[in-house]
Amino acid sequence: MTSLFHLCTACPHTHVSRDVRDGLTVVRIRGEVDIATAPEIQARLDEATRPTVPRVLIDLTDVDFMDCSGLRLLVRAERRVRERSGELRLLFHQPAIHKLLRAGGLAARFRTAAPPLERSP
Repeated sequence: MTSLFHLCTACPHTHVSRDVRDGLTVVRIRGEVDIATAPEIQARLDEATRPTVPRVLIDLTDVDFMDCSGLRLLVRAERRVRERSGELRLLFHQPAIHKLLRAGGLAARFRTAAPPLERSP
């Protein structure tokens, strides 16, 4: 079952969908992850990390922009999953997201579903 949520009138191009299949919850975020969209994204991630032993994939492949509000959301989701002995993975390809995770000292904290693409030197 897929649920699609439009986040806010100020951010008409940001959406979150949630799909649960075979015990895996896939949360897809499209658009911007920032201070304006963070409260609604947090609500959706809280729903995904609520089960007793959650298995969650956060798909960021369609995220155009993410600031430190996004890092806070990811850390909160990871902590909630860890407290419930679950599993959380991130899926993304944008070098900017990998750079943000590294800058925040968080790159090693998150498992990825596929390795991020790096730019060639």
